[in-house]
Amino acid sequence: MEDEPTLDELKIELMEKSSNSCCVCQIPFIHCHHIDKNRNNNTFDNLVPLCPNHHALAHSNSNMYLNLTPERVKEIRDIWYEYVKKRKDNFIS
Repeated sequence: MEDEPTLDELKIELMEKSSNSCCVCQIPFIHCHHIDKNRNNNTFDNLVPLCPNHHALAHSNSNMYLNLTPERVKEIRDIWYEYVKKRKDNFIS
Protein backbone atom coordinates (compact mmCIF):
# COMPACT_ATOMS: atom_id res chain seq x y z
CA MET A 1 0.00 0.00 0.00
CA GLU A 2 1.35 3.41 -0.98
CA ASP A 3 1.62 6.19 1.55
CA GLU A 4 -0.86 9.01 1.14
CA PRO A 5 0.77 12.26 -0.04
CA THR A 6 1.44 14.80 2.67
CA LEU A 7 -0.33 18.15 2.68
CA ASP A 8 2.95 19.79 1.66
CA GLU A 9 3.23 17.45 -1.33
CA LEU A 10 -0.37 18.20 -2.28
CA LYS A 11 0.30 21.94 -2.02
CA ILE A 12 3.22 21.58 -4.44
CA GLU A 13 0.96 19.75 -6.90
CA LEU A 14 -1.70 22.42 -6.39
CA MET A 15 0.81 25.18 -7.19
CA GLU A 16 2.00 23.34 -10.30
CA LYS A 17 -1.51 22.67 -11.64
CA SER A 18 -2.63 26.24 -10.96
CA SER A 19 0.53 28.01 -12.11
CA ASN A 20 0.66 29.27 -8.50
CA SER A 21 -2.36 31.49 -9.20
CA CYS A 22 -5.83 31.91 -7.78
CA CYS A 23 -8.33 29.99 -9.90
CA VAL A 24 -10.85 32.84 -9.61
CA CYS A 25 -8.77 35.95 -10.41
CA GLN A 26 -5.40 34.47 -11.51
CA ILE A 27 -3.47 36.60 -9.00
CA PRO A 28 -0.25 34.86 -7.97
CA PHE A 29 0.32 33.84 -4.35
CA ILE A 30 -2.25 31.37 -3.25
CA HIS A 31 -3.76 29.82 -0.17
CA CYS A 32 -4.76 26.19 -0.16
CA HIS A 33 -8.51 26.19 0.51
CA HIS A 34 -10.30 23.06 1.70
CA ILE A 35 -13.54 22.96 -0.27
CA ASP A 36 -15.47 21.16 2.44
CA LYS A 37 -13.82 23.44 5.07
CA ASN A 38 -12.46 20.35 6.86
CA ARG A 39 -8.71 20.89 7.41
CA ASN A 40 -8.29 17.17 7.99
CA ASN A 41 -9.64 16.21 4.57
CA ASN A 42 -6.40 16.53 2.64
CA THR A 43 -7.37 14.81 -0.58
CA PHE A 44 -6.29 16.61 -3.74
CA ASP A 45 -9.88 16.87 -4.97
CA ASN A 46 -10.80 18.78 -1.79
CA LEU A 47 -8.16 21.47 -2.33
CA VAL A 48 -8.40 24.61 -4.42
CA PRO A 49 -5.93 27.47 -5.03
CA LEU A 50 -7.33 30.81 -3.91
CA CYS A 51 -5.78 34.23 -3.30
CA PRO A 52 -6.22 35.58 0.24
CA ASN A 53 -9.25 37.68 -0.79
CA HIS A 54 -11.11 34.84 -2.50
CA HIS A 55 -10.14 32.48 0.32
CA ALA A 56 -11.86 34.83 2.77
CA LEU A 57 -14.90 35.04 0.48
CA ALA A 58 -15.07 31.24 0.27
CA HIS A 59 -15.45 31.19 4.05
CA SER A 60 -17.99 34.03 4.05
CA ASN A 61 -21.76 33.67 4.01
CA SER A 62 -22.23 37.15 2.58
CA ASN A 63 -24.32 37.52 -0.56
CA MET A 64 -22.72 40.88 -1.37
CA TYR A 65 -19.88 39.27 -3.33
CA LEU A 66 -19.33 36.36 -5.65
CA ASN A 67 -20.96 33.38 -4.01
CA LEU A 68 -18.09 30.90 -3.75
CA THR A 69 -20.02 27.78 -2.86
CA PRO A 70 -18.08 24.50 -2.75
CA GLU A 71 -19.63 23.46 -6.06
CA ARG A 72 -18.80 26.77 -7.75
CA VAL A 73 -15.22 26.79 -6.44
CA LYS A 74 -14.66 23.25 -7.69
CA GLU A 75 -16.03 24.10 -11.14
CA ILE A 76 -13.90 27.25 -11.41
CA ARG A 77 -10.84 25.29 -10.22
CA ASP A 78 -11.30 22.57 -12.84
CA ILE A 79 -11.68 25.13 -15.63
CA TRP A 80 -8.53 26.92 -14.46
CA TYR A 81 -6.52 23.66 -14.25
CA GLU A 82 -7.53 22.80 -17.82
CA TYR A 83 -6.55 26.27 -19.05
CA VAL A 84 -3.14 26.08 -17.33
CA LYS A 85 -2.54 22.59 -18.76
CA LYS A 86 -3.38 23.72 -22.31
CA ARG A 87 -1.16 26.78 -21.95
CA LYS A 88 1.77 24.63 -20.77
CA ASP A 89 1.17 22.09 -23.56
CA ASN A 90 1.13 24.85 -26.19
CA PHE A 91 4.30 26.37 -24.77
CA ILE A 92 6.12 23.03 -24.89
CA SER A 93 4.94 22.20 -28.45
